[in-house]
Amino acid sequence: MSAEGGRPLVRMDVSQEPHLRGYVRQDEYWPEDSEQYKAGNGMENRKKPPLQEVDGDAFDRQRVICGFDQGLIERQTCLVLGVGGIGQDVALTLARLGVRHIILVDRDTYDASNLTRQCLGAPSQVGRSKVEVAAETLAQAHNLRSEVSTHHLDVVERWDEVVQLAQSCTVIFNCVDVGPLWDAAVNSLSLHLAVPLVQGQSFGWKFQAEFYSGLPGKYCSACESGVPASMFGFTAALVDGPTGVFQRFCTFCRSTQDPGQPLPTTISPDLFLAFLSKDRQYLASGTTLEELVRVATADQPIPCSVEGLVTILGAYHLQAEQLLLPDRVSELKDLAFLPQPPHPETRFVGSWVAPCLAVGVHLVAQFVAWLTAPPTDPSGAHGGFRNVASSITFNLDLGMTAEEQMGYEMQALGCPAMDQAERRFALSPSLSNCGPCRVVRDRAALQYLYTSSKPCFLVPTKGSCTPIPSGGWSCVLEEGAPHPEHDIGVVTVGSDELQALKMEVLKRAEPMAHFGDEYHDVVIPAVPAMDMRANSTDEPQPAALSDPAPPEWPEELTILPLMKLPPEEASKWPSSLLG
Repeated sequence: MSAEGGRPLVRMDVSQEPHLRGYVRQDEYWPEDSEQYKAGNGMENRKKPPLQEVDGDAFDRQRVICGFDQGLIERQTCLVLGVGGIGQDVALTLARLGVRHIILVDRDTYDASNLTRQCLGAPSQVGRSKVEVAAETLAQAHNLRSEVSTHHLDVVERWDEVVQLAQSCTVIFNCVDVGPLWDAAVNSLSLHLAVPLVQGQSFGWKFQAEFYSGLPGKYCSACESGVPASMFGFTAALVDGPTGVFQRFCTFCRSTQDPGQPLPTTISPDLFLAFLSKDRQYLASGTTLEELVRVATADQPIPCSVEGLVTILGAYHLQAEQLLLPDRVSELKDLAFLPQPPHPETRFVGSWVAPCLAVGVHLVAQFVAWLTAPPTDPSGAHGGFRNVASSITFNLDLGMTAEEQMGYEMQALGCPAMDQAERRFALSPSLSNCGPCRVVRDRAALQYLYTSSKPCFLVPTKGSCTPIPSGGWSCVLEEGAPHPEHDIGVVTVGSDELQALKMEVLKRAEPMAHFGDEYHDVVIPAVPAMDMRANSTDEPQPAALSDPAPPEWPEELTILPLMKLPPEEASKWPSSLLG
């Protein structure tokens, strides 16, 4: 079929075709007694064909892959942070896939040295912003149906805008080469929003691709290494020595004083802030940094010595680490308070088109596999997701992954090769000592206090129930928090008391943990919970006629003590009920 003027018909949207709505092709085979099966031995004699092709459907060849949900792909909003050698190839691949929206973020301009590996630019576009170059070339040659928006900004200085953009996205592609502290911030943002994080890097003949699900209790990029202490330089080994932080601090102090004037005996906040803004290891600034330094020096004077500098740098590291946790990182205006030491420029290690293209395509492939590839476990134990590897390093010069190379080397030494249990995958459990994961696990436990995402049985248990008070239950809120529409009996408490209540509630999740990782979010229903408390009065507090009635508490929970158990444990209890 042809469009007007005799040109071939091209259709980017066939969602209105009735037979394609929600269509995901599945493996279907001809019965052995069918005419098609008996007609030959080719694939078409064994496997049933896809639905009839729609004339001009640009995405037909993706749509007919078994298990490939093109409709799901077309609903994705993808945030691409960094539009350089990797980010441009990520954007190109996403545009060819047909995602709904691609958001491009970068602060740099297109340079002549970018032409060999940043595939969305041309010589005529050198000198323009990278996001404009990428969007223009996508529109001219690669974009099939996606909305593309551009943001020419510094992601460190304008972090709050990055957070705002991420809140509307279904995945974050981190292609910014700023350093491990930036990566820690993006990882926490991914966990806070519960969206996947995909990131990669290429250097010389190698590329590395990483995928993290963003789900509570699952492996994240901070599990192996948290916020690096070395970035803050607060260990004695880094502070002392001829080129250590203390010697550089002394040199800086002398540069601000008159000749012959002695060094100060204590480290003042203003002097330390000035040093952090100028020293090559830190280059930090901003109002957040000022607050951190003043807190670090508030308790007592800090002596101008190696020990004093270790103390103040340690406090700086600890407070910065807390700000980078999931529930706080989204509230930051900028990340300029973090150390920003220089790292090797691309020219120092070299880069070329093959690893940049390979890792860009692979990052998108990991995300698509997570969304719509055939599940690794057909039983559905993984919730329909494919358990993609969290990290893959590929050596282009050897034609194998780093894991394969390690396996060959271990076998040559007579050692057993690494098995799958030793590798990390998207659905591997998070490590117990990971701070960001602990925050989202605790939050998930609070959310699941009365409901569970896992099937379970309710069984009678020893103990007694808290009776429903005659005045009903009150909602407990932190001071300053917005009240619900009806604020009958609302009780406000300070942040310290609220935190104590949270810790008490979290203890109720512990009894289920020993039944297995899959029951880490199954908890005992308990009354009252953190956000409920008996009214101070014994008399019911009626609502105004115009107000909705407050929710009633289930009476069953105050009559018979019940405990949630997994099926294999509940089978030992004949009186258990499916819950």
